[in-house]
Amino acid sequence: MKKNCPLIHTCVSLQEIPEQLSIPQILESYAVEEWHPVKPEECAAILYTSGTTGKSKGVMLSHSNFIDNTMCQDDESSPEDTLLTVLPIHHVYCFTCDILLSLRYGATVCVNDSMMHIAQNLKQFQPTLMLLVPMIAETIYKKIKAASEGMPDVPIQGIANSVFGGKLRGIYSGGAYLNPELITAYQQLGIPIAQGYGMTECSPRISTATLKDKNDGSVGTIVNGCDIKIVDGEIWAKSPSVMMGYYKDTQATSESLTEDGWLKTGDLGHVGENNRLHITGRKKNLIILSNGENVSPEELENKFAGLDWLSEVLVYAENGMITAEIFPNAEFCTQTNADVNTLFKEQVEKINKTVSPAKAIRRLRIRDAEFDKTTSKKIKRAQSQQGEILA
Repeated sequence: MKKNCPLIHTCVSLQEIPEQLSIPQILESYAVEEWHPVKPEECAAILYTSGTTGKSKGVMLSHSNFIDNTMCQDDESSPEDTLLTVLPIHHVYCFTCDILLSLRYGATVCVNDSMMHIAQNLKQFQPTLMLLVPMIAETIYKKIKAASEGMPDVPIQGIANSVFGGKLRGIYSGGAYLNPELITAYQQLGIPIAQGYGMTECSPRISTATLKDKNDGSVGTIVNGCDIKIVDGEIWAKSPSVMMGYYKDTQATSESLTEDGWLKTGDLGHVGENNRLHITGRKKNLIILSNGENVSPEELENKFAGLDWLSEVLVYAENGMITAEIFPNAEFCTQTNADVNTLFKEQVEKINKTVSPAKAIRRLRIRDAEFDKTTSKKIKRAQSQQGEILA
């Protein structure tokens, strides 16, 4: 070969051949003489939170944290399952629930190389299960709905089945609020969605649902081995999945972890029937009105969910008034000649009828650019610029 191909300077044989560099020889040269013993309590990874309201913090998770969270539920998958992972692997939701759970159950994991290729990868890999964040689930549903409108003679269930590769039996959602109407919409397509809840500091699962669960507005049942208590409306969690602490940040660690091991999640909620967890908002995002009443911006933002003409919304306090700022769906509005200003005003009127006068939205803003986001695509509460006030 070297005689016929003089430009090749190195050849590697897949098998051992005398006087020829081979794969076994290379592996032997890199062999470790003695493996470092892994202790369950040692740090396995430092994962940085996205930080929607402040700086990112390095969450230290131990080997035992990951193992506990991987083993906290049963009968979630099987060797017959194929997963298409579309989330960043350096986020704990993907790492634990896509990678580690698949290793536990022997499932096949296929990697989506780009969000631009998700359509072709769905057809190629034909997943049986998928983990999605609500934003991706909603985007895919809107494309299915648009395709159905262009093919009125084809059942929308058939279009959805084709889009997902033909073998999908369910979707697990986490990372953000999932609109119950979107859950219902997917169920009408024949695709169940199970909504869970967690955070990086808990490796991440705190509660999870099954594909057979009813849509009751909760974020699933509290996982095995995890204790929950509500302190002044805030959810506190205690389990072997709770982090070691924040990397080189003892102050932040002491603020989030109590001396007896309770994790202050920062989320507001309550535990309902059958140990099911309900989330109502984020404690540090609360808007404190002049009359002392607390308003959860997430509660109002969720009332904008599922609107075709809307892409993003952010609710906040401005000069004593509750303000709703939106980024419209330009593509939809252009195709339908929709009047965004009118639609926005009408939606706010509907919302204000469902809340007390103190919680009513008083100021409206429209922006022509997407909101600033974190690395995990969550909208930052502090924005670099504001949209125009709608008169």
